[in-house]
Amino acid sequence: MIISTTGIVIKSFNYRETSKIVDIYTEAEGLISLVAKGVRKNKKTLGVLEPLNIVFISYYRKSSQSLYLLSKVETIQSFHKLTDNYQKLLTGLMILELIHQTQPIGEP
Repeated sequence: MIISTTGIVIKSFNYRETSKIVDIYTEAEGLISLVAKGVRKNKKTLGVLEPLNIVFISYYRKSSQSLYLLSKVETIQSFHKLTDNYQKLLTGLMILELIHQTQPIGEP
């Protein structure tokens, strides 16, 4: 089943040679984990999956798995200018970490 929704990127880390695993908090699904295959090869999509970005995603969801496959991602709003102000960046990242630690996966 393909699902499309918006969310905020909570955390992302490298997976294998060209992929990333991304945690995104969505209003409808709550916290979800996605595999973004080949995203590190494509320079256009590399910065899209950075923490604090608000994104529109489409992904494949199987009920038997908790790690979904990302098929499409677009930036709705980027907060890359927060890197100019260390205090604001630190506050934003602390809020994301709080969401990541307190919200169960798959529960809105």
